[in-house]
Amino acid sequence: MRAITIISAAFLLFAIGNTSNAQIYESTDGIYYADNYTPYNGVYTEYHENGKLRIEVEFTEGIMNGTINLYNQLGQLEETRSYKSGRKDGKWVTYTVGQEKLSEANYKNGRKDGKWLIWDEQGTLRCEMEYKRGKKVGTWYRWDEGGTMIDSITY
Repeated sequence: MRAITIISAAFLLFAIGNTSNAQIYESTDGIYYADNYTPYNGVYTEYHENGKLRIEVEFTEGIMNGTINLYNQLGQLEETRSYKSGRKDGKWVTYTVGQEKLSEANYKNGRKDGKWLIWDEQGTLRCEMEYKRGKKVGTWYRWDEGGTMIDSITY
């Protein structure tokens, strides 16, 4: 097994301040194990050096299952990700420092599926895209910083 990397870069390293002080590892089979070599169950948390929450991840039998929350050094929510049985499934959202949505993506069974939206730092919608089972579908749109549509393409 190899120690896994921090989730914001690739996924988890070790828990600082976790009540069990458990380190978790990912094996080549993609299962996350507790430091006693049993599949990890429950919510894994990690903290920034300043003591603010950095990561919350839900595991079931060593597999990511549920919501992953990533926080900035101020303790503000930066990103949410959703997994089901170890696969991307559901809504993924990123936020600005001001807690406005910056992007919203949707997955189903590990593939892009549904509407994807991207806003700029001022809150202006800049892109709207759609996927179905990992493939580009529908009409995609782009807007400029003033909100004027600059182009569209249909798949």
